[in-house]
Amino acid sequence: MVEVAVAVSGGADSIALLRLAVAQFGRAGVVALAVDHRTRSRATVGERALVEATTVRLCVAYRRLMIADGLATQAGWRNARLATLLRFCRTAGIWRLWLGHHADDALETVAIRLLAGSPLTGAAGISAERHVEGLRIERPLLGAQARALRRGLMQESQVWAEDPSNRSTRYKRVAVRQALSGLSAPNAVSLV
Repeated sequence: MVEVAVAVSGGADSIALLRLAVAQFGRAGVVALAVDHRTRSRATVGERALVEATTVRLCVAYRRLMIADGLATQAGWRNARLATLLRFCRTAGIWRLWLGHHADDALETVAIRLLAGSPLTGAAGISAERHVEGLRIERPLLGAQARALRRGLMQESQVWAEDPSNRSTRYKRVAVRQALSGLSAPNAVSLV
């Protein structure tokens, strides 16, 4: 019986998350969900192939989900992606969804909120768990830094995809990430 749906883009964070889910729930307890935005067609094909190959190697069920075209912002894509994942979980009777946010994502989110003038309650960052319409969304990687996750994957000879938009400073999150990269942070333990 499937106990958890795992959002898997093909990036290092989501591949580490998938491996953690398999370790925790076993192969039969996990379904990997890849959301296809129908953008960046050439890159998306490669990312999808990587996710499919990884799920085959891990013997995990895989589903490709599609969302509508026409969204113009990263926030719009994020909202549509989450809605698509939640819809699948409700339809399949899966009440736990794992997302691959990690410690660096949480720090970036706090910085973005504070820069936007959010009240100090915005400094709470990303929640490790929240409930939406009877579904439990969990982020088990919040205690790990991206660097530690990548190191763990390299030790396991696990490949991942790099989304080129993660280097484009035209996106606020990337600009904040680059500004924060000079700051030192305590080492986090790898979960993979």
